Amino acid sequence: MLMQELQICSCVCRSWYYAFAAVLKRAKVFIRTRDQLRAFLHQAQSHLPRIDQIREIQLSCDVDLNTQDLQQIQCACPLVEVFQFRRDHICGHRAEHPEFYEVFADWSRLRRIPVVWCYSDEAFHYLQGEGRHLEQFKLSWHQGLFGQTHRHLLLEKLSRFSCLKDLQLFGSSCEKLLVLEIMDELHNTAPLLESICLDCIHPDDGRTGTSYVRPTTIATNMRSFTLIGHTCGSLWFDYIAHKYQQLRALNIRLGWDVLSYDVDDYKQGLLKIATNLQHLERFHFNISALITPLFLETLDEMGISLTDFSTEVVLWRNSFTNPYQAIRMLLSHHVTSLRIIMEHNPIDLLRPLAACTHLTYLDLDGINNDLSINIILDSNPALQELRMKGHIFAESNIHNGLRPHGLEKIVICDGWFIGTQFFEHLSIRCRDLKVIELRTCRRLISKTKKPPRIALDFSQQTLESVEVDVMWLTMNSTLDPFNEISTKNNMSLFSLTEISKESEERWYHAYDSNIGSGERDCLKSEATNKKLRLLSGQEIQAIRAYEMTSADWDRAITPQICFQKVEDWEQDICYGYFSLRCKTVDSYVVSDIVVV
Repeated sequence: MLMQELQICSCVCRSWYYAFAAVLKRAKVFIRTRDQLRAFLHQAQSHLPRIDQIREIQLSCDVDLNTQDLQQIQCACPLVEVFQFRRDHICGHRAEHPEFYEVFADWSRLRRIPVVWCYSDEAFHYLQGEGRHLEQFKLSWHQGLFGQTHRHLLLEKLSRFSCLKDLQLFGSSCEKLLVLEIMDELHNTAPLLESICLDCIHPDDGRTGTSYVRPTTIATNMRSFTLIGHTCGSLWFDYIAHKYQQLRALNIRLGWDVLSYDVDDYKQGLLKIATNLQHLERFHFNISALITPLFLETLDEMGISLTDFSTEVVLWRNSFTNPYQAIRMLLSHHVTSLRIIMEHNPIDLLRPLAACTHLTYLDLDGINNDLSINIILDSNPALQELRMKGHIFAESNIHNGLRPHGLEKIVICDGWFIGTQFFEHLSIRCRDLKVIELRTCRRLISKTKKPPRIALDFSQQTLESVEVDVMWLTMNSTLDPFNEISTKNNMSLFSLTEISKESEERWYHAYDSNIGSGERDCLKSEATNKKLRLLSGQEIQAIRAYEMTSADWDRAITPQICFQKVEDWEQDICYGYFSLRCKTVDSYVVSDIVVV
């Protein structure tokens, strides 16, 4: 039910109040656009019943929240416990405004706040006061985070968080080494910790001369540990095996150059993890070359049944005597998530995957390899999420006998599309598809009388999210990225048809709000300077009747500054348009512009 419907139901009678008020307290409000924020604040000012019971609010980065907005939200929803930005990490939206923390202080029930972007006096004041009740703390701090001075400063602040359960620290490529001794200090400071994430905090590689003492106490509350960095000494594996024996989830992602160290030490460390972490359910470790048959056998002997097992396989030329040996070994032990990085595309690449009935996530990363969506789907019947990068997609014509597939999400980066058959196959076979993401892709076209068009026709699908970041058109028949004739321009015209809503096809034009004029029917993306204008019926007919000239094609392959003036919209027709047709779609984003 919608938030407004819940509020209305809670006002019917006393019994309905208790029934729906409890549901309302668990409701999550997600505000994706500036217009939605205005509507929410209007409802708050109108004193809509029970809006003051909301406990969790999330905002998209496109909202561009300011302090006044935050104050109004705080006044309307005083009981909020979780306030965050969607994609709340070092590269996403964060609370950059120091004055935000003064508003946070008035939310005495807050358990989670956005990632703290470095420290400020306002952040210090908040963390020392009301911030001590936080259960989750995310800190992004660049150079010197674990220097001697800053380390004690951080530990001092963490010691005030009596309820802290989730700690996430984000670093940078130039971060100083993280030594093991700080881990025991962290647990002594925050004994209730259940989850730790160290992202780009480069651990000690074991060659700095620091002394290592094996932990004698177990962090009994710890359930999840994530370590993402370029290097990591094998002693970290020993520490994890002895300190975190109650872990349910372990995620380690390192640079592949650790293979230049003594790999036997790493393999022994993994064996200790398999022996000691008897409650492990989810294991993500990217360097498959360190996963030995003995490690997998030890998991079986200890009775560890992983529900989520993820790794990566690199298939460079001459990397293996038999390039599929690693894949066969891993798939025989119920790997559920696999990433394959390949330099070339052997014909039988996907054959070993057919034996794996547990594989639900597949990531294929390559360099200009020809891939068929039908072969992938036929080889992976249980697949739910598929990610592909750097491939060429040239499907044959539609034919009978294609089996339905339960794929729910597809993400394609740096892809080359020849024709429209790829999307046609996807639409026919994957009726459960919910999420589509296309990022920096190219579509091979030829000169015709009509403007270039990229169409997604998913008339049988009820979509949750469609996101098209960049879609270029190219007339290079060789598909050579170093010798291509490409527009390298974002399309600024696109349409949407939602069949279940019985709505007509809606057309939009994206333009730069800093130049030109025109404010009618606009949805604004505050984070960029883009606006979206709803086209009239007459303008739509002009697009459909438009015929390309030689001058249009010359202009189409000439780079332009995206996006243009609002009054120059007709000049954008030659760059083509993007259309989406489906039953319904909850979120539709094109070139960082929120359409729905």
